[in-house]
Amino acid sequence: MIRTPIPLQLPLLLTLLFPLPAGLLSAAEIPAEHQIRAVTVYPDRAIVTRRGSASLPAGEHQVIFENLPLRLDENSIRAGGTGSGWKILGVEIKRDYREPTQSPEALKLRDQIRLLEDKRQDFNDERGDLGQKRDLLNKLSREATTSSGADEDERPAVNVADIQKLVEYYGQEINKISLRLRVIERSERDLAKDLERLRAELAKLENPGTPQNRKVAVTVEAAAPTTAAIEVSYMLHGASWSPQYDIHAAEDTKNITLTAYGVVRQNTGEHWENVKLTLSTARPQLGTAVPDLEPWIVQVEQPMPAAAPASPSGMLEGAKLERRSNRAGGFADQLAVSDASLGEDKAVQTLTANIEQRGFSAVYTIPGTTSVPSDGEPHRSTISRQEMSAKTEYTATPKLIPGAFVKAKVQNANPAPLLPGPLNVFMGNDFVGSSRLSLVGPEGVFDVFLGKDDGIKVQRKDKVRKEETGGIVQKTRRIKLGYTIEVENMKRTPETITIKDQIPVPAESRITLRTTGISPKPAKETKETGELQWDIQLKPKEKKTIEVDFEIEVPPGLPITGV
Repeated sequence: MIRTPIPLQLPLLLTLLFPLPAGLLSAAEIPAEHQIRAVTVYPDRAIVTRRGSASLPAGEHQVIFENLPLRLDENSIRAGGTGSGWKILGVEIKRDYREPTQSPEALKLRDQIRLLEDKRQDFNDERGDLGQKRDLLNKLSREATTSSGADEDERPAVNVADIQKLVEYYGQEINKISLRLRVIERSERDLAKDLERLRAELAKLENPGTPQNRKVAVTVEAAAPTTAAIEVSYMLHGASWSPQYDIHAAEDTKNITLTAYGVVRQNTGEHWENVKLTLSTARPQLGTAVPDLEPWIVQVEQPMPAAAPASPSGMLEGAKLERRSNRAGGFADQLAVSDASLGEDKAVQTLTANIEQRGFSAVYTIPGTTSVPSDGEPHRSTISRQEMSAKTEYTATPKLIPGAFVKAKVQNANPAPLLPGPLNVFMGNDFVGSSRLSLVGPEGVFDVFLGKDDGIKVQRKDKVRKEETGGIVQKTRRIKLGYTIEVENMKRTPETITIKDQIPVPAESRITLRTTGISPKPAKETKETGELQWDIQLKPKEKKTIEVDFEIEVPPGLPITGV
């Protein structure tokens, strides 16, 4: 049989006459010019949105977003866009570097990086534990020093020594926590620098001369030549934000300004330059369903087996606050970043946040653009500012500290809660001190301690101690004690000052205490603790004196302590 050769032009002719389906042809790659447009930061991660543009011929193509960070979560990739005459068919991740080498140097660097990442997670866990411990200490301190029952007979007896021990213990523990948090913060900064250095060394070793990164390919189809604006978003770990507050009280303490900030830290490996920044309180990793309980088993203790050897490998105006439901997946929905309107510039305008309620989480959209480098350092943005009227109270415990302290009751005017965070207190232009704000619900009332007010003078003086022994049938030793409290209002307005002091409480029947004079009569007296409370009303420049006298009787020769 004679075989006739097939002309070379025949396959081409057949292809032209009978074209293959579009899906069987490889799509042409078109690089996109892109940059980071928006970032939404969660308490422990971030969503980054990049916007790019590409000129599309008619047909199917792959628009390539290059130079994306290696650590992006592949499951979080989303794509969208604007324009007409084209549509998105799919999105996929591609590696833009050769496979890592297995040289001993590379393995050593990867082990060092893994250890540092584990250490960073340990720091995050410890910071959370310290925050919970501080909140618990604050709660216990409030419960121990605040009357919680309406009936005085229900309140436990507390003496001065217990209070002093509590104050001392509270101060020591809070100081330890603050010192440790500062150590963690400094250590994290050094750790972030070491991680960045090690990753750079590993990138050079594994792929010399080429940055280690990934690229995203967005498959599109255009009906006719057009220009497409495409957005790609992805999730990154290594970013977080937390709230911080400043309280500024006017000299008359009648008006208070609460400024809320969002403190952002990130070491994701990419710099966020001039981006629309959004801060969200949602925690996507928690999911949406209530976890199921596992069986709680009680059994006989078994001896522990020997451990296996370790493996050798290793808010300004225009700032928009939205509330959104924390749905499953969390990142599946694109977080829209609203363009904030700054309005007209005014020289002394006090700018406040625009607040909207929606769902279960709060979203703060910072107006304008913000830059946050990948350095692990704190970068602060203003979230909101509230002007609030305050109801002030003056309280003094002159036995412990002379003078009167100001406590202001203020109300959260926002429909969104104030999250727990550090609080800096200023009186006028003077820094008073630091505290911590606990969780405050929408329109909730909370106390702000503004420090000592020199306009109210409160001073306590002990009277001369006298002792005598008397009695005909039964001798007794009598100890006469007392004190005076001078209260003076040097302000131009009438004020009410709550004065708290006490008299001793006998610990046993052989000790007898008798009050011989208290003037004026206290507004409240607690027999179990000996606590006395006066509500002293003073006119401007008025001065009043409190007199307290009492005596203690004990058998001769019986030593006593506490007086």
